[in-house]
Amino acid sequence: ALVFSTDFQRNVFVSAYRLQHIPLYIIENYYAKSELTAPAPQKNFICFTRPLVWKNIDTLTRAFQTAKNKLSHISLETGMLPREEYLEKLKHCYAVILPSLGDISPNMILEAIHYGKPFILTRENGLEKRIQGIGMRVDPMDEHAITQAVLALADPNIYKKEQEKILAFSFTHSYADIAREFVDAFQEFKLREDTTLSV
Repeated sequence: ALVFSTDFQRNVFVSAYRLQHIPLYIIENYYAKSELTAPAPQKNFICFTRPLVWKNIDTLTRAFQTAKNKLSHISLETGMLPREEYLEKLKHCYAVILPSLGDISPNMILEAIHYGKPFILTRENGLEKRIQGIGMRVDPMDEHAITQAVLALADPNIYKKEQEKILAFSFTHSYADIAREFVDAFQEFKLREDTTLSV
């Protein structure tokens, strides 16, 4: 049996590895309640992630520079940080950007939602069914679209509306929920296995 965090991930693996005939389960990641954290002292956008080609940082950097040429007071922070330092940056940032070529269930976005931070996310993501209606989406291959999303989110009126949507997002998924779902999946799998063995 296999457990995936999203349908998006399951569908990729099923088609690539021919998993149609084994038990497959979806157990979503942790979703904390949305809350308003520290206001951003500046318009700093963050994208702290691993330096992988599919994270699309080069495209983001170029697109953001084009936006910065029009709005000199905005800034972009990228790279990798220890978790505690990253969370502090997240709590005090203006917004989050994740323009990956694809992302299964990005925790950076779930944490942005928790801290009430507006975000720009690749349209190629596995969270879409769950987070429809919040955040801005971009084609990760379209530099101009990324630039326009940054410029839009830098507008205080648009920013406020985006933040209000996030703060109204009510779905939560606790670690207790996750543990219970793993137990349920195991019990279902075990029952299926026992039934098969007894035939």
